[in-house]
Amino acid sequence: MRRPTSPFLALVAATVAGGVAPARGAPDGGPPAEGAAHRPVAAAPPAALAPAGRTTTIVVEDDIGHPLERQADFLMAAPSYRRAIASDRDLQWAEAVGLYQQALIELAAAAQLKPPQQLEAAAFKLDLERRRSRALAEDAAGPPASAAPRPAGGSPSPPRLQPVERARLLRQKMMAVRAATGSTPDALRSATLAALTGAPPAPEVRLLLCATLGVSGARAAARQHLAGVSAAERSDPARALMLATCQAALGYRDDALASLSVAVNRLGPSSKFLPGPSREIQSGNDWDPLRRDPRFLRLFR
Repeated sequence: MRRPTSPFLALVAATVAGGVAPARGAPDGGPPAEGAAHRPVAAAPPAALAPAGRTTTIVVEDDIGHPLERQADFLMAAPSYRRAIASDRDLQWAEAVGLYQQALIELAAAAQLKPPQQLEAAAFKLDLERRRSRALAEDAAGPPASAAPRPAGGSPSPPRLQPVERARLLRQKMMAVRAATGSTPDALRSATLAALTGAPPAPEVRLLLCATLGVSGARAAARQHLAGVSAAERSDPARALMLATCQAALGYRDDALASLSVAVNRLGPSSKFLPGPSREIQSGNDWDPLRRDPRFLRLFR
């Protein structure tokens, strides 16, 4: 007997079934390996482990914690997900949208064979990444066709996203790809830093630079950006979430959890139990190293 699909998975399937783009990508669904130039340098192994006359290859991956994206049930239930991640890694946003749609339909079908509650978090994350890819695809395409044409010799039409918002989306994509592949993608990191460089100076920009550089291994530069944010600016509850991402990127676990607690509590008691802002915060890949900490689990109960 088939198990009933949960309302959320059914809604997702109904939403995306009408507009699934052709799924393109590697036949095996696996993204190619990332280069290691940007990864943290590992300490040399003891001489006893590398006898003279032999070559030892050491593969180093970022410490990514415990992301949802690496759970076997998630990957088996939505095989198109890996191809969507590969498209995001290559900045192919429109292609990624179609692949995330396909992965959502695959996930809804898998819910017929197992308790759908086990796939709820995966469905939410897939839909969230689909919407982020769509926003970036629309931004890359420029203003909508309905926008009034600019006069001859006038200034170019403004982009759909402001630089800080574009940088935030790009960084979220960078973290999602990092969680899935084990390394920080060069193209996404460069695009994020370029968007931040073009943004007006502000505490939010410094905190995003800190978070981006921190997970990329440039911790000294990340700490300099954090130091450029005054104590008064850090204590603003509106910046608590962005401050937490910077602190988590630097490995300041206790500080990150404290700032994250402020950000979650700002949502109000009722929001903590709704599948909206609180769930979006909880799904963030910045917290993957914190997921097994009891203090993190208590924030969302």
